[in-house]
Amino acid sequence: MKDVSYLEDRVGIVEKDIAEIKTDIADIKSDISKFRSDVNHRFDLIDERFDLIDERFGTIDERFGTIDERFAVVNRTLGNMERGNALMRDSIANLEAGQIEMRQLLARVVARLEGVPQ
Repeated sequence: MKDVSYLEDRVGIVEKDIAEIKTDIADIKSDISKFRSDVNHRFDLIDERFDLIDERFGTIDERFGTIDERFAVVNRTLGNMERGNALMRDSIANLEAGQIEMRQLLARVVARLEGVPQ
């Protein structure tokens, strides 16, 4: 009988250990579940932040597009101004050439009137 009571004590201890292990396993499962939930929550936050960053980059891209368009307008305006200045330079050169011709013509007319031989 002594062997039976020893075995019963040992079985009781093993059953108690098994119950404790089951409790520990349940706690570990609970901790893992909480960890997963926390990780998922953090991934959700990271995803939200990436979405915000993507949105901001989209806004920046739009602004750069607007700036590029404005620079294109400025470049076209400068080109038009340069063409206008070139036309004015040509006109001024033509006026100067005409003025020189008129000066020479007037000098010859005055010389004829004064009787200077040419």
